[in-house]
Amino acid sequence: MQRVRNQRAAEAIGRAYSYLPGRLAERLGGVGFVTGVDPIFSGLHGAAPAVTHDGRDYRRTGHCTYVHNQLHLSAARRQTTVVLPEPDGWHPFVVVHELGHALHEIVGFGHRAAPTTAYSRTTPWEAFAEAFTLWVWRRPHLDGYDAMWRDLRTRALFRELAA
Repeated sequence: MQRVRNQRAAEAIGRAYSYLPGRLAERLGGVGFVTGVDPIFSGLHGAAPAVTHDGRDYRRTGHCTYVHNQLHLSAARRQTTVVLPEPDGWHPFVVVHELGHALHEIVGFGHRAAPTTAYSRTTPWEAFAEAFTLWVWRRPHLDGYDAMWRDLRTRALFRELAA
């Protein structure tokens, strides 16, 4: 699903993809984007809960919705989709984090990354996305960077996927 309605959002998405090394941009090229709209009202979510695992409203929170969450749509319309409903999500860092969720789906959700930040301790899915973001961003001053660097299995997976 492609509904990018704002130039600033489009630029953030483009910049996020430009930071992805090697083949990762190709691997994630099939991810859809919805920006600036209520994903529930627009039909992207069916009977999904209206709040995230930590109580935030899906209508206002950046997130990734997977094909298996879109069974209410026809098979032809199902696509892993990054949802960025609010302008505060229109930043390459946020986009890379959400693409990390899409990558986790691509590898079958089987890999468990070590938690790197307080937020990454909330679920294994957030641990993977946070580790991916830190690996892509490669900024040693970021919270969790050292922990990500010590997770040799996760770093090796990302290097392999980028090759």
